[in-house]
Amino acid sequence: MQTISYQDDNYANPGLLKSKNQSSRRAGAAGHVAVREAVEAWQKTLPGRAQETIAQLVVDEWRRRGGRGLQLGDSTRNNRQNIFRWLDNPFNSRRYAGYVAQLAPVIADVMPIEIARQYGLKKGKTKAELVAAASRECSEAKQAALLEAPLHVLEKEVREGIESLMRLMPMDSWGPVLSGVATMLGQCF
Repeated sequence: MQTISYQDDNYANPGLLKSKNQSSRRAGAAGHVAVREAVEAWQKTLPGRAQETIAQLVVDEWRRRGGRGLQLGDSTRNNRQNIFRWLDNPFNSRRYAGYVAQLAPVIADVMPIEIARQYGLKKGKTKAELVAAASRECSEAKQAALLEAPLHVLEKEVREGIESLMRLMPMDSWGPVLSGVATMLGQCF
C-alpha cells in the first residue's frame, strides 16, 4: 500500500486586502513630505530669519481663520520650534503628521503660489496670469474681427475673451455682470 500526500492548492491564504502602497498612512505621508519640501524651498527664498518669518505668517493666518487644536501660543520662538518639529517629524509620528495635515491649507495659502503649485499644494493661476490670459484672448477676438474671420471663428474668439474676463472676478459677482450684459444686449436688438 502506498501513501499519497495531498496538498490543498485551492486554499487561499487570507492576507491583507490592501497593500502597503495603498494604505492611508502612506498617502498622508506623501502629503506631509510635499508640505515639508515646499516649506524648505520657501525658506531658501527668504533672507535672514526664514523660519521665524514662515512660522509667524502661518500662526497669524491660523489665528485669523480661528484655528484650534494646535499648540500655537504667543511665543514666536516656541511656535517656530513646534511648526518645524512637526514638519521634520523625525520619528514618523502620526500626531505630528496630523498637525501638518491641519496646517497644510494655511501653509499653502501664505507661501508664494509659485512654490505651492510646484509641490502640488495649490492649483490655479495668479492674478497676473489671469490678466495676461484675458488680454491675449481679447486681442485674438479683436484680431478675428479686424481680419474678417469666418463667423464661427469670430464667435469662438469672442466667447473665449468673455470667459477669460469672467475669470478675473469672483463667481458671486458673475450674476450682476451677466444680467447687466443681458440688459444691454436686449436694447441692441
